Amino acid sequence: MPEVLLLPIGKSLTVRTAADAFLGSLTNPNYGIALGKTAEHHLGEGRPLAAV
Repeated sequence: MPEVLLLPIGKSLTVRTAADAFLGSLTNPNYGIALGKTAEHHLGEGRPLAAV
């Protein structure tokens, strides 16, 4: 079963920060390409995570 990834608290997280934290926990680089493009082009990588 996958492990839960805890994000830092106490600061405003962006989509990019959350994506990078998640990708750092994976071993398959293909996820990085897909998630990176989604964060950049569709969600807005500077967008606050709470707004997604």
